[in-house]
Amino acid sequence: MRKKKMYLATGVTLAFACVWLVVFSDRFRGGQAGAQAETAEAVLASGRDVYASIRTMAPLDAPDQIRSALQHMTFEGEARRIDTARRQRLLDELADFFVNRFTADDARKYVDWRLSQGYAWRDLEDMDRQWSIREAHEVVFSEPWKDGDDKRARAFLRFAEHSLKRGDGLNRPVAIAAEARGLVTRFDTLTAVYHSVGMLEGELGTKYWHGVNAATMRGWFKWKRTPEDTMKRQRRLDAALSGVVVEYADGSRRPILFEHWWDPIDRAWVLRRVSVMNFRHRNLSTMEF
Repeated sequence: MRKKKMYLATGVTLAFACVWLVVFSDRFRGGQAGAQAETAEAVLASGRDVYASIRTMAPLDAPDQIRSALQHMTFEGEARRIDTARRQRLLDELADFFVNRFTADDARKYVDWRLSQGYAWRDLEDMDRQWSIREAHEVVFSEPWKDGDDKRARAFLRFAEHSLKRGDGLNRPVAIAAEARGLVTRFDTLTAVYHSVGMLEGELGTKYWHGVNAATMRGWFKWKRTPEDTMKRQRRLDAALSGVVVEYADGSRRPILFEHWWDPIDRAWVLRRVSVMNFRHRNLSTMEF
C-alpha cells in the first residue's frame, strides 16, 4: 500500500532574492506511528553525522565517475514496473544535470543543455507570480528587470553565478555519493487521488532524506506540455523522486531531491522540481535551475 504521507508540500511561503522557499517543522516524527518526537535541531545535527558517514564520493569534475556513481542507485516504490531502459534514462538525466549545472563557472553550458532537450524559458509572468523575479533582480543586482528572452537568459546567468559564489563554498556542489546509502529513487503512479510521489526511505531512512525543512530551487524552464495535460489524456502518470547526498566546497553535505515525471509522447523524464533537504543556513542561495 502506498504511504499516505506525501513529499510535495503545499502552502509554502513566497520568497525571492537569495531566500529559498522553505517548509519548516519544529518537530519531526520520522513518518512512523508512535515514533518519539525529536527537535528540529537534533535532526539537523544527527543528519550532519549521517551524511558525513558516507565514505565514497564522486567528484563533479569527473563526469565518468558521476555516471558510475549513480549506478549504485537503489530503487523502491513501484520500481519493478519501470523497465531497465527507463531507469537508466533517469540516471543519465541526473548525471547530465550535475555535470552541466555545477561543473562550469559559466552557466551557458547548462542553458544550452536544457534548451537542446526541448525545454523553453518559463513565461515571465509565471516566474513573477511564483518568485517575484523582477523585484528579486532589482534587489540583488541594483538594476531594473528588462523583458525579452535574451534578458531572461542574461538574468539567469547572473543569478546562477551569484548563487554558486554565495557563502564561501556553502552553495557550490563538488561531489555526490557513490554508494547505495546516499542514493535512492522512488517510482510511483500519480492519479487524481495520488498526486505526488511518496516519501523516500532508502538506507538512510525518511528522517534523513526529508528531514525538518526543504529549500526549493528556482526553476526557469518549462516543458512542451504539463503533467496535468498528460494526466488528463491517460489518467495516470509515472513519476520519480530521486535523492542524492551532495558534498559542497565548504565540506558540508546534504540531500538534494529531484522530482521527474515521464512524458510518454517524447519518452523522456521531465524535471519538475529540485529541493535541498534537512539543512539550514542564513547564507543558502536560490541555486537556480
